Amino acid sequence: MVSGQGTAPVERTGRVLRGGEPEAGELRSTGRLYYISCNRRSWRARPGDTARLVRGPAAGYLGAVRTVCVERQRDESESMRDLIGAWARGSSLEERYERLVELIEGYGSVCVGYSGGVDSVFLAKVCVDVLGADRVLAVTGRSASYPAVQWEMALECARRFGIPHEELETEEQLDPRYAANPTNRCYYCKSELWSKLTALAAERGYAVVADGSNADDAADFRPGARAGAEWGIRSPLAEAGLTKADIRELSRRHGLPTWDQPAAPCLASRIPYGLAVTPARLQQVERAENAIRALGFREFRVRHHGVAARIEVAPSEQPRALAMARELGRELRSVGFERVLLDVEGYRRGALNEGLPVLAALP
Repeated sequence: MVSGQGTAPVERTGRVLRGGEPEAGELRSTGRLYYISCNRRSWRARPGDTARLVRGPAAGYLGAVRTVCVERQRDESESMRDLIGAWARGSSLEERYERLVELIEGYGSVCVGYSGGVDSVFLAKVCVDVLGADRVLAVTGRSASYPAVQWEMALECARRFGIPHEELETEEQLDPRYAANPTNRCYYCKSELWSKLTALAAERGYAVVADGSNADDAADFRPGARAGAEWGIRSPLAEAGLTKADIRELSRRHGLPTWDQPAAPCLASRIPYGLAVTPARLQQVERAENAIRALGFREFRVRHHGVAARIEVAPSEQPRALAMARELGRELRSVGFERVLLDVEGYRRGALNEGLPVLAALP
């Protein structure tokens, strides 16, 4: 029996996992079950792993799980991911770019979710090249979790490359489900963004709303993708099979200054799940990262652990970080942290997703 707080069990027959080996059996659960392993890269769990229902009416810790469902119901989006992966593996970069152009041509007009990052800048630029500026609008959602350094890049690229650009305010922080910082926090943030962007697009007569998700993103833990699917958001970069490396190379060829820009996700991604997202914490993280950037570091994160800050820097920059440990500590204490820790494993994408609970329930 797999159950949680407030669970209304629904019988479903499926394949179960015991001792790492699948065998037939019956499982009681709430709705469809998916699970992810702690390393985020396989769909395997082991007896004794701690599980949490991260979505749905039964959210909460489930404790040690001896049996985990491993039969995942395939849906249209999952089948599409398989097709994208096969296309990316069997095509050239030029062919994938041509596919992107074909997709955009088919839109007629498009409103692009535009953060100023590598992917969205490239997508907006190609949309303007293909459709013309009068049929494209790039829209940036502004909130306390949006880094100012990325906003400045978004403005610069829009001006430099003739990308029509507007901003709108998002209010995800007013949603207590977002502020509580659950593992699916991004779902609530993206739901807020896409609800406003789709309304704007409909009002202005844009046929499609698109985001900058790429083909690599399907392998990562991205609850926000579910919100995109619910709001009908298209992901042409992913649909064309373009990976992050592809997009960086194509951005370089297009003369975009973002081609080698470090990834810069929202500031809330620096706060561990379960620690509330507040304007004060977001501002503290941003001030800390600005201080480290001013010291000449390029690829890094400041993770907020309450009174402590944990610094992750790229492996290539770690020797310099170690040599400047006292200065780094002094800078981060000046923005309000009591303790400053340097992560010896260095910066890696999705570090706060490491060790995620193994079970996720989808409605």
